[in-house]
Amino acid sequence: MEKRWKSSERLEKRDRSSRSVLIALLLASATLIALDHQGGSDSPVEPVRRATGEAFGPVESVTADVVRPFTAIPDYFHSRQSLRDDVTQLEAENAQLRRTVETSDLDRNRLAEYDGLTTAASDVGHDLIPAHVIATGAAQSFSQTVTIDAGSRAGVHADRGV
Repeated sequence: MEKRWKSSERLEKRDRSSRSVLIALLLASATLIALDHQGGSDSPVEPVRRATGEAFGPVESVTADVVRPFTAIPDYFHSRQSLRDDVTQLEAENAQLRRTVETSDLDRNRLAEYDGLTTAASDVGHDLIPAHVIATGAAQSFSQTVTIDAGSRAGVHADRGV
């Protein structure tokens, strides 16, 4: 009878050797951790640590320099979006400031007119009631009527000049 399958003895030998290596590595790691428990320059592992750092330090730096452009790609897109958001916010703020500057002359003129009116009203002895025109009537028979947003509570009465 022919054997088509190889014996499992060979696989078992391979498994035993890999288990032995794993156990040896774990024991060596535990021993190094116990020796280096206190750390510092008095540690018996310090010369090995220093030599390893001197050997692998340059390799680590070169590897970091090579990999950094690729790891920075997500940050580039995130920063780009945040910069766009900042630009949008600043444009809105600039538009608001422009509106403020454009209307400041109008506001200054209105204040000057209001100051003149209050001075004139107090000289004559009349009360000044601020109001806005909200509607105009038909201009028939050479008379014009307007509707304002102030009423009797503010001191305005019918058929009174305003």
